[in-house]
Amino acid sequence: MRYAALIIALFFSLTALSQEDKSLNGSWEFRRAGTRFWQPATVPGHVHTDLLALDSIADPWLNDNELTVQWVDSVDWEYRHFFSLNSAEANHPRAVLHFDGIDTEAEIWLNGFRLFAASNMFRRYELTVSGKLKPGKNQLEVRFKSALKSGSEKAAAFGIRLPGAESAFIRKAAYQYGWDWAPRLIGCGIWKPITLRFEPTARFSSNIAFDYPVLNDSLAIIRVRGVLSGELEEELEVEAAIYSQGKWMRQTIPLNGADQFSLPMAIENPTRWYPNGYGKQHLYPVRMRLLKNGKILNERNYRIGLRTVQWVQQKDSVGTGFGVLVNGKPIFIKGANWVPADAFPARVPDSLYHSWVAKAHKANLNMLRVWGGGIYADEAFLNACDSLGILVWHDFMFANTPYPAETAFIDNVRDELVQQIERMRHRPSIALWCGNNEITEGFYNWGWPKQFGWSAADSSRLHQMNNALFENQFAYLVKQLDPQRYYHPSSPANGWGKAKAYTEGDVHYWGVWWGFEPFENYSTKVGRFVSEYGFQGYPSAEVLTKYIPDWEFPASWGLKKHQKHPAGDSTINHYVLRYFHAPGSKEDLREISQLNQAFGMQQAMEAHRFAQPYCMGSLFWQWNDSWPAISWSVLDIAGNPKAAYYQVKRSFAPHALLLKEDAKKLNVWLLSDTLLKHKLQLKVSIYRFDGRLVLDTNISTNQPKELKQVLVSLELPKAIGIRDTNWIAQAILLVDKQEIGRNWYFRGPPSRLPLQEVQVTYQEEEGSWNLKVNKPTLYFRTIPSKGEHLEFIHLMPGEKIPIGEPAEIKEIKHYNATRRYDSYLRN
Repeated sequence: MRYAALIIALFFSLTALSQEDKSLNGSWEFRRAGTRFWQPATVPGHVHTDLLALDSIADPWLNDNELTVQWVDSVDWEYRHFFSLNSAEANHPRAVLHFDGIDTEAEIWLNGFRLFAASNMFRRYELTVSGKLKPGKNQLEVRFKSALKSGSEKAAAFGIRLPGAESAFIRKAAYQYGWDWAPRLIGCGIWKPITLRFEPTARFSSNIAFDYPVLNDSLAIIRVRGVLSGELEEELEVEAAIYSQGKWMRQTIPLNGADQFSLPMAIENPTRWYPNGYGKQHLYPVRMRLLKNGKILNERNYRIGLRTVQWVQQKDSVGTGFGVLVNGKPIFIKGANWVPADAFPARVPDSLYHSWVAKAHKANLNMLRVWGGGIYADEAFLNACDSLGILVWHDFMFANTPYPAETAFIDNVRDELVQQIERMRHRPSIALWCGNNEITEGFYNWGWPKQFGWSAADSSRLHQMNNALFENQFAYLVKQLDPQRYYHPSSPANGWGKAKAYTEGDVHYWGVWWGFEPFENYSTKVGRFVSEYGFQGYPSAEVLTKYIPDWEFPASWGLKKHQKHPAGDSTINHYVLRYFHAPGSKEDLREISQLNQAFGMQQAMEAHRFAQPYCMGSLFWQWNDSWPAISWSVLDIAGNPKAAYYQVKRSFAPHALLLKEDAKKLNVWLLSDTLLKHKLQLKVSIYRFDGRLVLDTNISTNQPKELKQVLVSLELPKAIGIRDTNWIAQAILLVDKQEIGRNWYFRGPPSRLPLQEVQVTYQEEEGSWNLKVNKPTLYFRTIPSKGEHLEFIHLMPGEKIPIGEPAEIKEIKHYNATRRYDSYLRN
């Protein structure tokens, strides 16, 4: 086993680049166009990060500094780099410059020759430079035009006002123009690597595709197909090799001058790839080689997962379902929406992508939706998703506005989609391609014609343009390039204000938040697949203190600039007053906003899981942040979990409990992803808030036969009246004496519960310390000096909670009788 692991590690240490390839990353120079002096820059990077490194601008994340750097977006910038070549390199017949990402509109010059004009942040550019290089010193220049100016010029020429203003006309990440959680930092830059490649006579011209016409427990037939370019001589062969069961299995075919190939490979008794919580994430190493008389001309390496993904949209008595089968098994989707991990994505390290995906895995997510107003998924992000079983719903990068789909625009985005689909199609994690975010909904529900003064002819023209893109062009490209994956034209198809939104397709439910509907509506406004919903919460004290040192309550100016939703603060306050209390201090505001966020999201997640199989997906908005914001994220920009993160982990547990009251009965439901193969032990207790025990039962049950079933239905004690709020129920599920699920139930919002003062004690038993409370305690957390936190749980009297040494607990907090989220500091 150790030998096999060494082989695989060596395999993946090989780079796709040959030894001759020359990186042009690292130290560059830049200047504002029209000025004289060049200053140091870094590639990959952004103009803002280069200016920040020189202290030429203030940190736009700090206080209201975002406003002081807006000038950067309105001017042109120039970058240059000098590199040396020997005679053989300079005279190589197939020298090609590979630009993995240029943001966005720029002219590329080499040794005084204008090579190309780039116009798309999301495209890769490959420019042949044979005959334009020279021995010794060479100069490469990238001259950027302001995306703000260019977009404004194109918008004026188009003649119809669009919701996206100038951003609709530039193929650039929309969130950089500002969003209701993101700052306006447009900028420019060489944001991905540049490589000078000396290519072989023939080579693979696109990423290889892997289809699975046969995949069952006994056999996998893999169809490997690809396209070649260069000098396609008769002697060329393609070799595909898959590492399985401790050995490489090879298949070779002659090309006979063809520029395309397709070859089958078979694996007996294949190991399937499954999403998180449903099985293992086995990945097969694959090596593709282009050979000439046994010599390797070109090589590419992959890791593939053998699985089928089928999206089922079956009509029923209510409408049309929307769910996914993986390897033929229905999967309830538990996930979140992913936004770019930084306002300046070039500076996000691979380790951070892995960390954020690992936290999703730990919180029991099985899907992340890459939202269409950001950037296409990074390789490090996809590597983590492949390895950890996180399915990816991937929007194409179009969001919240019609697009000017004329000939040049269509040609530009066609190349963009071809490259991105080919880049990612071998990934087992990619589960769905989606044309755009909320454009169909916007057309029909947001009043664009009246708001932007469109005539009937304008509306018709824009509809035709966007149908050509999302209904026709994009659907055709997916069918041609990745035929085994489902293409979803727009998310959602129907707005949350329409009854049809809850009976077919996916829905973005924003009645809570935008519509000021109560949290309780999460239980009644359940769609077939809820792909957006959520609520805002403040970030950690660490983030606020670092980036808004003067933040105050009520909100200071610096804090207001980090709340990008126009009515965000008032919306948070509206719901906080409804379910908790009026904050008495800035720290109380921060903490209570997080409890409120967790309380609301719990009701949504539990309602979605309880509604299965009617509802088969729950993707909340949003997983992460792009800067230090007051936002819907459950992880702030530093990766610190909010209270909602811990609620997500409980509500999305593989085996979650749900307590529901019905006709004086308390029903304890089990919601499972997979069937448990053990007998269960269920402990249910009911307490008054003064600490009195009202009911205590310990029940053994047989192995569950359903993924959703009632474990026990208990008569509520007669002492509990119809409107009685003076009680709380707790259920704990154990398998082989190990707790696997826990949940609580109480009537009404926390602000209306008759909470009482609580005493917290520490007790040493057999060399270990336990913590106990004498009365029911809501949203209890400990903050230790090191080690794991005990985060946001409801504690019952007498429960022994193992902790480290009491001296290591710096602080404990809980929601108490004074309607505060109180802190108890320990010396």
